[in-house]
Amino acid sequence: MVMNSSVVSILVVDDELSFCEVLKIGLQDEGYRCNISDGGAKAIKLLREEKFDLVVLDIRFVSESIDGFDVLKFIKKEYPKTKVIMMTAFSSEEGIWNEINAKKFGAEDFIRKPFALEMLLRDIKQVLENPPTIPKREEVSVSTNSATVVGEPGPIALIDAEHPL
Repeated sequence: MVMNSSVVSILVVDDELSFCEVLKIGLQDEGYRCNISDGGAKAIKLLREEKFDLVVLDIRFVSESIDGFDVLKFIKKEYPKTKVIMMTAFSSEEGIWNEINAKKFGAEDFIRKPFALEMLLRDIKQVLENPPTIPKREEVSVSTNSATVVGEPGPIALIDAEHPL
């Protein structure tokens, strides 16, 4: 693995505890040290108590007032070396805005549920091999006239399903 040949520590955060448990088993089978949280407040508490190399973080928590973006902002402010992969099960229209915001607030990657464990493992490996993302202000902008999202590495044209503006 990466990270100075020590065991990589991953925190999985999702309000579906059974989903967290399945990911935990899969990640441990691959040699990762894994802890789980079923919400944002508990995740922040765990982050304060323990060092994590990577957080796999859902965007929405049904029973909490904070969301994954709040947790992401906390991580990037307090633990900027901790990497984050955001995940969501939302539709493509809402999903693209979630992905844009995840990158804007510093997430290293974004994955849509449902996904195969192999996909997540591939993404984890890629994220761990690269330096942490530092959030940038005004990284993206949206042109409602041309149906385009402008940002790094360049403009992205939206398809009709993603652009009901």
